[in-house]
Amino acid sequence: MTRRWAYLVAAVEAACGIAVAAYLVVLGVTAEGADRTALDRAFPFVLAALGLAVLGAMAWRSARSAAPAVPSSPTEPGDRGGFPDDERQRGRHADTPRVTPTLTEEGRAELERILGVLARAGVLTEPVDPDAVATNVADAGEPVTAGSVLGGLDEAGVAHPAVVLHEGHVEQFVETLHEQVDDLARLLGGEPTVRLEHATITEGWRHHLRLRLGDEVRLLEYPGHPKYLSTVLHAAVARAAPGRLAWLWVDQGAWIAAPTVDVDRLNAELGAPDHERWTWVHEEEPVVAG
Repeated sequence: MTRRWAYLVAAVEAACGIAVAAYLVVLGVTAEGADRTALDRAFPFVLAALGLAVLGAMAWRSARSAAPAVPSSPTEPGDRGGFPDDERQRGRHADTPRVTPTLTEEGRAELERILGVLARAGVLTEPVDPDAVATNVADAGEPVTAGSVLGGLDEAGVAHPAVVLHEGHVEQFVETLHEQVDDLARLLGGEPTVRLEHATITEGWRHHLRLRLGDEVRLLEYPGHPKYLSTVLHAAVARAAPGRLAWLWVDQGAWIAAPTVDVDRLNAELGAPDHERWTWVHEEEPVVAG
């Protein structure tokens, strides 16, 4: 309520309290009767006191609600200061500078070296400016590896047409299968001819593929998974062109390329760790995700 209205209510409540008390006092004084006990004589005065106390308390509360509030001052560290927590947090975060990840001198040198190795091996066919990907590679942490370099290229939006990532955990549709075959055909440069002539996914996510590999047509059937990569298709294409397609498995999936050197030599030049090595696709058993 407004301050003026609160004061008016307080005044009315106080007046009522005085009037009720006065009436009961007069009633007690003027009451007659020879058979009245001490309790009968005291009762009006007790009611008068009680009524005055109750209505007086109500008047005091109404008057207090009309008084202006005294704002608090945030003088101590951590004092709420009358500001909601989210506003204080926004202000705190605004004062915190964003730290851009950077490579150490050794990490920067390793980035440049790995870019050179990948370029000489035909995994990268276009020169890459290390400055364009250094921040993204640093975000993955050190030591720098071929996997983190390729991931940095992808995150930075740097074109790398000679290598492609087929993600291991992503929705798998008929369109996805066609895109994967198109990628493999492009990496092989049209020799042999690679084309997915027909693909359907039936109940239970069972895959039915008609795959052309040069002059041969292969019928592939296997239980796939709606969100995990199967590599039956990759193995069939790679076995039609052995020693041409290689892949590097990372957390996100498989980087696939057609290197111009043997994978053992590529791994040796990269100094690849045991958990992150290039291998020939045709030499591995396919993954059937379903």
